[in-house]
Amino acid sequence: MEKKDFRAICVALGAVMAQLQKIEPEKLEAQSAKGAELIEAICRKIVPNTFRSGFSRDEPNADTDYRLDCYLEELRSHGSANLDFDRDTLLLMFELLYLYELRDGQKQFYETATDAQIATRIAQKADECLLRRGR
Repeated sequence: MEKKDFRAICVALGAVMAQLQKIEPEKLEAQSAKGAELIEAICRKIVPNTFRSGFSRDEPNADTDYRLDCYLEELRSHGSANLDFDRDTLLLMFELLYLYELRDGQKQFYETATDAQIATRIAQKADECLLRRGR
């Protein structure tokens, strides 16, 4: 099973759990996410070998993306949102936001740059990378 499929199933079941509990509409998304986390934790405990591969916490993943989407939606609709996550999740959410910012900032460059400009930028970024890594 792919990680995204597993996560989608957990989210769907979490949403069903929240609906069955007759959660208030404004709290439905957060309760669905909590239900999804609970279902995921139970699955990992009961059948850990089924879900081990591909669940790296070293980089942002579908779970991080989902949590960030929920946070952004709550922030957009209520003007504030809860960031009560563990440190690893917070760092992954920060990294994902940084990647979004980087992609948004590069969009215009990608649309207007010539091949020569792109090649020059690659050479610059490669040199910077080697310097950071100590060549």
